[in-house]
Amino acid sequence: TGAAPRVLELQRLVGADFGTDGDRYRHRESIAALLEPWFAGHTLAQAAAALDASSVLWSPYRTFAEVLEHEHPLLQRIDQPGLGPYRVPGSPIDAGGDRGVRAAPRLGADTNAVLETLGLAEADIARLRTKGVVG
Repeated sequence: TGAAPRVLELQRLVGADFGTDGDRYRHRESIAALLEPWFAGHTLAQAAAALDASSVLWSPYRTFAEVLEHEHPLLQRIDQPGLGPYRVPGSPIDAGGDRGVRAAPRLGADTNAVLETLGLAEADIARLRTKGVVG
């Protein structure tokens, strides 16, 4: 951005060390004021090209709605019973493309399996269903 001399001068004037997160955070508004004119004078594509060519860790700001508009490997579309198509986040760990995204079971779909793990026999579960204890 060409702001390095001004940022170094700001650092000197306020007695800060912008090599530390704390000082950068404390003076973030002043630093932002020095950088803002450069960003205002460039398109996102121009800024992206310049920042990608540097060692700066950056990303464009997006609202949650904007994030949902774009395909992203972390957000996957599932068909959720009772809701329809729905985007859900998966694991941030890429394990060969499977991020563990699954539709939740319908309410009660696993009732028999859960009750069986508690030691109830099929006949016991049937009686609970007949009495309306479980659906």
